[in-house]
Order: sequence, then structure tokens, then C-alpha cells
Amino acid sequence: MPQFILLYDAVCEAKVQDKIVPLLLSQQPTLYAWQATCLPAWPKGARIITFLPDAALAQLIPQAIAQGWVLGLLPHPDMQEVAKGFKVPANLEKAIKQLDFEADPILVDQLYCNDKPVFNAVSIGDPFGLRAAY
Repeated sequence: MPQFILLYDAVCEAKVQDKIVPLLLSQQPTLYAWQATCLPAWPKGARIITFLPDAALAQLIPQAIAQGWVLGLLPHPDMQEVAKGFKVPANLEKAIKQLDFEADPILVDQLYCNDKPVFNAVSIGDPFGLRAAY
């Protein structure tokens, strides 16, 4: 089984140690706290499981694509758009059970709008002015 990295939100360190790490003991992850300004130069194909909010993932995912990293997503309390777009279960145990630590990665396309990654939906124009015709 390949070694993997658990990249997590440092604000949630207690939850990571109490809830997530015990569920991943058999995989023996390397723990790494998210730092927006400095990520290690992990090799291409590095398997990274994330427990991060949408804002951090918006920074990480383009870099992961460029570096050829393989990502798995765990539900974070502030991960609404990525969770919807990638259909990440809200239940942590269920999300971990769905991760296949040995499977070949599935490639995905990344949509950008105004140079920002889009994970769920984009509203174009004035959505508040749109109403159903009667």
C-alpha cells in the first residue's frame, strides 16, 4: 500500500488527532499542517488526503494538478462547495471508507472563472433579476 500524507487544517488539530488519525491508523499517514505559503516539494504521484476548507483547497488543487499529486478529500466543516462538486460524504467515517488507497487515480478537469477555480457552480449575469415566467 502506498504511503500517503494527511494534509490538514491546523485550526482543527484536535479533531484531526481525536477523530481522523484513529480512523487512518492502518494507513499510517504522514501528518502535515496546511501552510498556504509553503508546501513541500512532494514528488509526482504523491497521495495526499486533505482535511481543508474550500479556501485552502482553491489554493491547493491547482498546485496539485501542476505537480501531479493524487488527492483524496475528507469532509471539513468549511468545505461546502468542494464537497458538493466532488460529492464528498458529510460523514467522516463514510468518506474514509470510500477512499481507495490503492486504486489508480481518476483524472478530473478544473474549471476556472476570473482566474479562480470553480468547484460547484457559477452564476453569470444578475441572478437576482431572474424570475420564472408566469
